[in-house]
Amino acid sequence: MKMNRWHKQGFSLSELVVVMAILSIVTISVYTSFRTVAMHYERNNAEVKTVENARAALNDMTLRFRDLVSSGTPFIQSYAVNTAPVVTTSLDSAAVLLSLRGYGQDSVYFLSGVDESEYRYFIDTANRELMKYKNGTVEPLAFGVDSVSFLFYSRDSATNEWLPQWDSDDMGMPRSIYIALTLRDETNRIESHTYTTLVTLP
Repeated sequence: MKMNRWHKQGFSLSELVVVMAILSIVTISVYTSFRTVAMHYERNNAEVKTVENARAALNDMTLRFRDLVSSGTPFIQSYAVNTAPVVTTSLDSAAVLLSLRGYGQDSVYFLSGVDESEYRYFIDTANRELMKYKNGTVEPLAFGVDSVSFLFYSRDSATNEWLPQWDSDDMGMPRSIYIALTLRDETNRIESHTYTTLVTLP
């Protein structure tokens, strides 16, 4: 008889409260862990997409610049919107000075390849896209672009300077071209980052 009465009593209110509290804690912990994992995944995914975006753009520019030498009459000209002087013999110093001037949005125009195709890289500021012009056709090359900048290294052994602007009509061909491309994740999951590369010409 005592066993039957114990079974009929069920759970007390305090026991239910304890069970519900434990379930709530477990549920919140599981949700928090899931949300943390999801946020890390989204952030990593955004970083991967941004790196791939930058790599594709820098690779394209690198190939086009290296193809300059195959042109019969190679030509290159660059304009800097922000013309604050960046003249130094050290690439590290040049990169620092370039960043201090805000990575002014530059444009570069040149003839490349045996067919001397016309190329130009510039930013569509309205859509934040790096655009590539080739023989009258314009297409986006990178997205979420804050700025692109170019520095040119003189072949003149007497100066050995990194210059923010270049005109091959007056200065011949540069020895090296330093490219700085600043991208931002369009979903704002990560901060903007500057990707750089150095193209050395024969």
